[in-house]
Amino acid sequence: MSAINNALSALSDKQSQVSSGVERAHIKPIKSASVLPWIIGGFSLSLAVGGWAVSKQAETITHRADISMATSSDLVELNGNPTAFSSPTALTSPTVKVTLGSESIYQAENTDWVEMTPSQSVSVTQKPQTSPASGSSASTKATSKPITIQEPVLIARVATDSHESAKQKALIPPTTTPQAQVSGEMVIEQIELTPSQLAEKSRLRAEKALDSNNLKEALTQYKDALRYTPKDALIRQKLTALYYGKGDVRKAVDLLQKGIELDKSNQELRLALTKLLLKEKQNTAALTPLVYLPIKPSVEYLSLRAALAQKADQDAMALESYQRLTSIEPDNGRWWLGLAIQQERDLSLSLAKESYTNALNNLGLSSASQQFIRDRLVSIENMEGASYAN
Repeated sequence: MSAINNALSALSDKQSQVSSGVERAHIKPIKSASVLPWIIGGFSLSLAVGGWAVSKQAETITHRADISMATSSDLVELNGNPTAFSSPTALTSPTVKVTLGSESIYQAENTDWVEMTPSQSVSVTQKPQTSPASGSSASTKATSKPITIQEPVLIARVATDSHESAKQKALIPPTTTPQAQVSGEMVIEQIELTPSQLAEKSRLRAEKALDSNNLKEALTQYKDALRYTPKDALIRQKLTALYYGKGDVRKAVDLLQKGIELDKSNQELRLALTKLLLKEKQNTAALTPLVYLPIKPSVEYLSLRAALAQKADQDAMALESYQRLTSIEPDNGRWWLGLAIQQERDLSLSLAKESYTNALNNLGLSSASQQFIRDRLVSIENMEGASYAN
């Protein structure tokens, strides 16, 4: 055991010596590269490139302006005479003499405006010049070829003031570009509809609602249509029929009565009210709408009026109605039969006999009615014979 302890203690001493010999390492921090020189260099380079671009652009603009000025000056040049133009073309040979009179285009006192139309030829006379070789004062006249000026139109202004420059710039009028025609525009226009048009639209909507079995919507649309045109008998009758079919008889009768009040001579509304009351078994009340006799009553109006008046023992009204019917349709035996009955009730036997005879001679009667007429004729003859005997 002692040997083991000694070995362990020796090993422990060695480990303590090794641990005590470890020293701390000192490492210097790595220096980072500075970015400031790169920033300054990049900024300087961008300034240099920008300055070069600006100077290049200025040179280009100046060069274009010089070319434009030179071209304008070459086109128009004053030649002493304000009405003539000289061309800066090359001189011809002094030995060749080609002359062409100058053409005066426009002349004014101080300022001249010359308009050059497209494809217009202008003759330009060249100044006489002295030959440098001889040095003599001999002058040679030469003219250049005609100059054809194309579009755009150039207008040259020539001033006669000696202090002004002889060369003027050609004035080019601004070209007007026609505006493109705008297509596909949508114009919203408000149109005020008349009451009749509004009523027609409501009527159409009501009919569509009826086709869809929408009774409530149909009633609403017909009421709107009637509100726009209160005197429209057709719309009023359709609305009345809807209320009657719905079972609201009182509302249907009120609608027809209001329509008659608005248009007293409307026969259709009176007939509709009479037929409605007949369906409700109110025969006495059914005659009331037909008491009024229009100026030109229809056959249907008179026939229904005469029949109801005859049943209600309104002999005067029935007699008047049948007289009107026989005058309108004299070939109808039924009207003569009704008139004969009323005349017989009025004890006008001779007139009744004549009316019965006319009824037999015309069409429209059944065999039973014809037999009834024969019996009445026999009865009238007997009554007349008795009266003669007395």
